[in-house]
Amino acid sequence: MKKLIFFLILLTSIALTSRGQGGVVSAPVLESIETANKATLLKQLAEGIKQTGVLSDVYSKLKQSVELYYKVSNALKTADVVTNAIDKQITLVNTCSAALKDIQRVKGASTTSIQRVRRNIATVVDSYKSNIDMLRQLITEDGLRMDDGARLQLVMEIDDKTAEATRKVRSYQSNFEAAAAAKLILKQ
Repeated sequence: MKKLIFFLILLTSIALTSRGQGGVVSAPVLESIETANKATLLKQLAEGIKQTGVLSDVYSKLKQSVELYYKVSNALKTADVVTNAIDKQITLVNTCSAALKDIQRVKGASTTSIQRVRRNIATVVDSYKSNIDMLRQLITEDGLRMDDGARLQLVMEIDDKTAEATRKVRSYQSNFEAAAAAKLILKQ
């Protein structure tokens, strides 16, 4: 029994001693683990800050790309609109040219009436020059900044003026031809 008690005391003292030593040993280990964790955390934070900077750069470049896309898209839309408007202007010029040639060929037309129709067509062409100014407005930097509604309104205004000018030229030509034909009939 003495041996048993001695053995228990020995075990208890060994356990207590190792326990105390373990506590002393574990504090530096815990500190080193905590230091390693802090170092890892700082490293991760530094990496996160670096990635945030990269993401910020990517975001700003993406934003610039989107702005450039819209600018190019608006420029292409404007170019298409201007091309269509220019085609209509060319049609108007061709109509004026054809009318001026055709009135020369009308039999029985007086020089005075031919000159009057020419003046009327010249007046239409002069008033039509404002369309060219509006087309220039569409292709300038300000025109490229216009929103679709303003651009559409300007194009509709150009189209309306072009259509009106074309109608006037055709009306002058047909009225002239009708009057010349009537004069021929009356002379016979």
